[in-house]
Amino acid sequence: IVGGVGEEEVAYRGGRRWVKCYERVKVGGREGAFTEGGVYLILGGMEGVTFAVAEFLAQGAGARLSIADEAMIPPCEEWPGWLSAHDEEDPISRKIAKARFLQKLGAEVMWCHADVSDVAGMNSALAKTYERYGVLNGVIFSPGQPAEEFFTPIEDMTFAQSERVFESSVYGLYVLEEALRSRRVDFCLLCSSLSSELGGPGYVAHTAASRFMDYFALNKRDQRRWLSINWDVWRPESRRAHTPAAGRGANPYGITAREAVEITRRIYSHRDMGQIIVSTGDLSDRVARRVRVEGERGDSRQGAGTSSPSHPRPDLQTPYVPPDNELESTIARILERSLGIEKIGVYDNFFDLGGDSLTALQVIAELKKAFKRELSVVSLYEVLTTRALADMLADRHGNEGAAGEDVNAEGEIRQEKLKRRKQFQQKKRSGRRDAPAEET
Repeated sequence: IVGGVGEEEVAYRGGRRWVKCYERVKVGGREGAFTEGGVYLILGGMEGVTFAVAEFLAQGAGARLSIADEAMIPPCEEWPGWLSAHDEEDPISRKIAKARFLQKLGAEVMWCHADVSDVAGMNSALAKTYERYGVLNGVIFSPGQPAEEFFTPIEDMTFAQSERVFESSVYGLYVLEEALRSRRVDFCLLCSSLSSELGGPGYVAHTAASRFMDYFALNKRDQRRWLSINWDVWRPESRRAHTPAAGRGANPYGITAREAVEITRRIYSHRDMGQIIVSTGDLSDRVARRVRVEGERGDSRQGAGTSSPSHPRPDLQTPYVPPDNELESTIARILERSLGIEKIGVYDNFFDLGGDSLTALQVIAELKKAFKRELSVVSLYEVLTTRALADMLADRHGNEGAAGEDVNAEGEIRQEKLKRRKQFQQKKRSGRRDAPAEET
């Protein structure tokens, strides 16, 4: 039963009517106390807001950071040689560059090679941290999500796909709770997403996983300081802020790296609240517009293929480079119609142009129609530019067989992980039911 404006969620319990609402929290005015030489374990890599949290911790009093990552990072003394032998865009080089930046801020950084989505990996990361530092003050949990499952329409989502999304977020959180059961830490900070409140096209599994993290933190906050932060969309510092004039798909919201560091600083002193939602706009208004207007917005875009661009190309950091063949020209025209922007160059980034998940669905539908190819929404999120899309479409046919073999091998590995996780959960349920509470 839905009431008036702003009453999208209503519940009746014990003769009472409950309406979900949002309350502004003033998080300035008091500083969080750092532990001198504190040790913090970061789970989930160093991308986006996770790196901003690490930067905040590095600015504290001699923070020591233990970063768990599945990638094999060479020892610290080998970093100069690695960087001289590899391009700066190399994935390992980028991780090393981030670690060195944190070191310049005053932090001590250690990389742990570990897959923290299962019990063995989590225990390995903790063991390596305690072996080196002898103590652990806090944990930052920021689960990575497989891109191929992240933007899957609900009608196409399978049980196996949702399990792959939940592998790091849901099951990984249970594993973390078990691994910390007999250990004392000051806080556990969970990097959740605003999608748990706003949802969005193709976000079904991601939204479910984020909401699980939120309720997990709220239900556990009496045991230790669990805090779930629902971050708004991440806006890397290298991209300029969107403006409404950028196009119909423009997204005026977003958090830059500098803002994320300041947000973390303020939230750190309120980490006993259980959940804090970070929204760069009025959240109630955004929820209402998402629920009541998104359908109309989607319907209006169904005719985007026949509309004309209505806005000039925005001021981007990338110079305009026109398409130089028919394939690129066709893709650019589809993007121009869907985004409502004139003169999209081959190197212009989809998000810099104001693209969002709803626009992505429209673009993919137009690409399928134009090229008679099966494409997933994630294809656009993986390549992001006209030239990269053209390269993908030109190359896809010859690589389908090899890709299928890789998927089968990866599926077997995931099935084995899932089997071990189920065994762990069964053991936990049977062995913990009557156990006395541990000190936290």
